Amino acid sequence: SDGVFGTLMHSKSSSPYYGIYLQDDWKITQRLTLNMGLRYELEVPRAETADRLDWFDYNALSPLSGKVPGLGEIRGGLQFAKVGANPRRHFNTDRNNFAPRFGFACQLNKATVVRGGYGIFFGSGSVGAGGWNIASLGFAPSTDLVGSLDGLRPNTYLDNPFPNGFAQAVGNSQGLASFLGQDITRLFDRSAPLPYNQQWNFSLQRQFGALLVQTAYSGSRGVHLGDGAGFQLNQLPASALELGNALQQLVANPFYGLIANPGALRATQVTRGQLLRPYPQFGNLTVFNPAAAASTYHGLSLKVERRFAAGLGFLASYTTSKNISDAPATIGPAAGHQDAYNRRADRSLTEEDIAQRFTSSLNWELPVGKGRLLGAGWGRAMDIVAGGWQINALVSMQTGPPLVITNTPNTSRALGGAQRPNSTGIGAALDGAVQSRLNGFLNPSAFSATALYTYGNVSRTLPDVRGPRAGNIDFSVFKIFPLREHLRLQFRAEIFNATNTPVFGLPNGGFGGASFGVITNQSNRPRQVQLALRLYW
Repeated sequence: SDGVFGTLMHSKSSSPYYGIYLQDDWKITQRLTLNMGLRYELEVPRAETADRLDWFDYNALSPLSGKVPGLGEIRGGLQFAKVGANPRRHFNTDRNNFAPRFGFACQLNKATVVRGGYGIFFGSGSVGAGGWNIASLGFAPSTDLVGSLDGLRPNTYLDNPFPNGFAQAVGNSQGLASFLGQDITRLFDRSAPLPYNQQWNFSLQRQFGALLVQTAYSGSRGVHLGDGAGFQLNQLPASALELGNALQQLVANPFYGLIANPGALRATQVTRGQLLRPYPQFGNLTVFNPAAAASTYHGLSLKVERRFAAGLGFLASYTTSKNISDAPATIGPAAGHQDAYNRRADRSLTEEDIAQRFTSSLNWELPVGKGRLLGAGWGRAMDIVAGGWQINALVSMQTGPPLVITNTPNTSRALGGAQRPNSTGIGAALDGAVQSRLNGFLNPSAFSATALYTYGNVSRTLPDVRGPRAGNIDFSVFKIFPLREHLRLQFRAEIFNATNTPVFGLPNGGFGGASFGVITNQSNRPRQVQLALRLYW
């Protein structure tokens, strides 16, 4: 087993932000208006009160360089704020943040309007302004439990899980020698630029009596987005995997006697694969939320609306879209990177992509009661019982998200990254209602186990198979009882998931495991009924 023991510490950081925006509207004609603007943003990289910040220098000459037999020049290590000529700020300042905006509205006739626009929008730094502990691990050390050197044979046991002791806080005193032989799971890339989105849209709106109909297209392109999966710097390249079983062989550790920190590189032997890593003097090196992701979105929507009048109002909309990215989504099961050196192979539908979605809402004051279409002549008693009722409904239906399939267990032996199975060329979708496929939602014949020391060719998310569809109807009934001139009592009956329809969770995506394709949970709640009385005075 693996574990990490850490130390809590207090850290304060600041990240000043400045922005200026110029905008103007031009009414070219009575029917055409243009809107143009330009925004400039400057986010000054954060600084920490005690200058306990670090970042990874990919090319710095390691203090071990030239001292390790057979490895020659060794590069890479941590740099610290205000050590030597290093700056205090955590990142380089990104000054190229000009964000133009353009929009127009054109009235073709009394009932038809066309609108469109384009803009660039910058986000905050790839690791955010920083609310949690972003100080160097040198000031907040952790000790990894190394259960095995080769992933097969135990190296330590529970009666003495940390035979080499615990890592101690050393601050920045060790410089580029910091954390040699250890994993660093929160590295920062000093050159990270600010993320931004290009967004554009076009809509056509038409009035048909009391109905408003709109069709619209919207698109966006995200650049330098934060990659929530991180980036494994020390994964073995694909060329090294060709050595096969030789990667797992234990060989004499050339770092022995040079690295005193707890970890695998302190032992007399080490796997051959460790020595073939880009930075063999370290364990796993993961850049935290690097500005490395990109996304593309296209969506087409249709909306029909009747503004509330004469006791009736409703809104219905339908959207079909596609959302593509090369990094995991922020919600749902995340698909990790397989090969850190081939990001394009991770480009696929996002885990949160919903291809089709329909929503509608209805508010209807029933035309029943005194002074209305039905029951206009009712007496007070009859009107109190049967008149003045209002019904409301919310309806939503959507397709399921794409599925994430991984190879279980991971046999790539790449010292980092996920592994996906291979496709056999057979479709993974099965026919039949979801209820009949709870124990086998996917066709296992569509996949085959990935061979040792290789990567699978299945995409990061499946392009042709999605999880179970989702649908819901919420329904409510309102009635106001007039008690006196300034006193009213409202009765409310609300039903959530009125049809009591289950929405099933996603199937297990671990190919090779006993529960592959099995759905074990329901993602919504059963029908709920809520009754309430509200007194107005």
